[in-house]
Amino acid sequence: MGYTHYWRKPAGITGWNEALPIIKDILNRHKDIIQKEYDEEGDPICDDKLIRFNGIGDEGHETFCFTNEAEDFAFCKTAQKPYDVVVCECLLVLKHFTGVSVSSDGMSGYLRDERKGFSVGDEAQHPDGAWGEAIFNVGEHYGINYAAICTDINDRSYYGWELEKASDSDVLIEINVEVEQESIEYHSARIFVPKGLKGEDLRKYIDKHLCELEFDSLNDSSPGDILSVTPC
Repeated sequence: MGYTHYWRKPAGITGWNEALPIIKDILNRHKDIIQKEYDEEGDPICDDKLIRFNGIGDEGHETFCFTNEAEDFAFCKTAQKPYDVVVCECLLVLKHFTGVSVSSDGMSGYLRDERKGFSVGDEAQHPDGAWGEAIFNVGEHYGINYAAICTDINDRSYYGWELEKASDSDVLIEINVEVEQESIEYHSARIFVPKGLKGEDLRKYIDKHLCELEFDSLNDSSPGDILSVTPC
């Protein structure tokens, strides 16, 4: 079917009016990469009954169409094209306000280093597709904080995750990680950590989650030796 997001909406959906102002802001923030239809210019639709948009031209795929009526099953296949992040952000906000149930082909990932001790119940710091960026954006812009929590790990080193509201005791920080493999390289990442975690405890917590962070310039699945971790 291709990379797809799915949702189910309960009867008597509530929270629509609360979600709309934020959805409108999301669409405005991403106005350079979305329009009414992939082959039809015009503003996305966002009113008291319907949210509808697509990517532009070849950067579009299936139209995201979300109504305020109950639906047992609906989906949008984005093929991970640029507007995918807009779909993910909208689904996060709609989940928060309306209680819609959300699932996705992106709710899985590859453990880059099993030895780091990643386990069920831990937070996935680099979920697949645009989910990581979307989770950060809705937290940063709207204070709606979600986390990707690992629900299962299979014997082929893949894990599944689900969206859960982030704990009020967690804070999102940006870190610089100095890594030595064949040479010393510097990488940055965003990560939720418990409030008050500092020093060696902070280093150990981040070390545990490096199994999920992607270091595109490194040569294999091992992140190498961590030389330093510095909150920005």
